[in-house]
Amino acid sequence: MFENLRKDNKILFLIAGLGLIIRVFYVLTLTPDTIVFPDSFQYEEIAKNLLKGEGFSIGTGSYPYQHNRAPVYPAFIAFIYLFFGTDVVWIKIAQSLLNVLTILPIYGLGMMIFDRRVALTASFIMAIDPFFIFFTGLILSEILFMAFLSSSLFFLYVGVKNNKYLFLSIGSFMMGAAILTRASLLIFPLFIAVWIMLEKRDDIKRALSSCFLFVIIVFFTLLPWVIRNYSVYHALVPVTIGGGVTLYESNNPLADGGPGYDRLPDLDTSLSPLERDNSYKAMAIRFISENPGKFIRLVVAKLKRFWNIIPNHEEYRSVKHILISLLSYVPILVFGIIGIILSLTRDKKVLFLLLPVIYYTGLHTIFLGSVRYRVPIMPLFMIISAYGFLRAVYFIPFKRNG
Repeated sequence: MFENLRKDNKILFLIAGLGLIIRVFYVLTLTPDTIVFPDSFQYEEIAKNLLKGEGFSIGTGSYPYQHNRAPVYPAFIAFIYLFFGTDVVWIKIAQSLLNVLTILPIYGLGMMIFDRRVALTASFIMAIDPFFIFFTGLILSEILFMAFLSSSLFFLYVGVKNNKYLFLSIGSFMMGAAILTRASLLIFPLFIAVWIMLEKRDDIKRALSSCFLFVIIVFFTLLPWVIRNYSVYHALVPVTIGGGVTLYESNNPLADGGPGYDRLPDLDTSLSPLERDNSYKAMAIRFISENPGKFIRLVVAKLKRFWNIIPNHEEYRSVKHILISLLSYVPILVFGIIGIILSLTRDKKVLFLLLPVIYYTGLHTIFLGSVRYRVPIMPLFMIISAYGFLRAVYFIPFKRNG
């Protein structure tokens, strides 16, 4: 793989350069208040509080039920503000660079699981994808999370496949960092642990040592934040409080599969944030158990929203937005499905790329469904789509490297 990387470094440089130019040009056209999500206010608030020495404190913000946030993205913003000032354009430029650098682990995974042509095609698709370009201009954690997740999977794959504990350790740390960027990934390490055991099933000693190393590094990466949360809430909170209220936002009599925090009932203000969250969780579980038909309909609605071929939000349903989505995303989706079918009939290695795709698809049929939550897993799906495209359109023979 590394030999091919040296061979392709000029091509990758051109692809990355093109992607960076497009992204920087785009973010420089935005005004500071362009496309502001409610989360953005809280991320900035925490970052500024960090710079003032007030820690990860947070006010009510636009999400009154969201009492805390995963720490890595606000810390990322604070780091940029510390060195470049508090103009949000620097965050967007940094995200543009970070998103372009994420092409490298995607190239690496494409090379190892498929071949050089698939790796370069996926890299090019990622460089020009309108959704990625769009998200580099938002103060949201998607771009940073995408970088950690893709890089983690690359290092884990190299580490496990080639028995390289250094790579496995780096990938494990990055997995922990990804969880501290987006709490929704918290259960995913169980899937990776199972994959490690199955991958090394012929060498049980190696399987156990690799799995133990992975679990222990992820655990110790999370531990400082878990200790911090325990000191604040006097309870075990692995990453954030808010899962209960999001579960109820996704499963209640007025739910439609999308955001609905403005329709949430108010609870007793004397309750602590953790008690309120647990109350919402209990309400959601009760609703699901009493309304199985409605729950199934919501699952279907959220699945549709997650993989929707056009934006869900009315604000982004202009002719321009719909055309961009149809012309860019639909081919990726179609060739991705073709790639899954063709690759699974030949080799099960592609399942590694599908793990996060399956995980997040399932997760967001229970919680909120949104195109936004699909974005971080799309680079992995693009690898499969690139394979499907090359096989279906050009009938290129398949030569596997990994």
